[in-house]
Amino acid sequence: MLRLGKDLIAAAHRFRISELKMLAENTLVEGCVINVKNVVEYFMFAHATDCALLKEYALTYLILHVEDVLHSNQTKKLQEAPELMSEVLVSVAKGDNKTQHSRIRMMSVGEMRKELAHQGMDVNGSKDVLISRLE
Repeated sequence: MLRLGKDLIAAAHRFRISELKMLAENTLVEGCVINVKNVVEYFMFAHATDCALLKEYALTYLILHVEDVLHSNQTKKLQEAPELMSEVLVSVAKGDNKTQHSRIRMMSVGEMRKELAHQGMDVNGSKDVLISRLE
């Protein structure tokens, strides 16, 4: 479903099939499909299709990786959408309170285990257990 996620969302949005849209949106977010190369594309797509969860995820990712994104060609796309560029700048300036929490949730299990080991904490457990220890 990850490969078809955007197509499913676009179709579900067009035909107003909310449950399918939310299912595809959740799958994309849980699949961690966003990276530096596609974060702006997903952010703009989520805005255009009213996918609040995906948009929040993309915006958080963008904020956490703002320097890498700025050094990529992605910012050119954002410049074509002043409303979204403004949203990003406001979020960066505010230092969104959810950033630390979101940063932890976006970490891979390997990254979580490294951080926990660095803090001298137990590295064994499910991803949810690791997240709760880091929070």
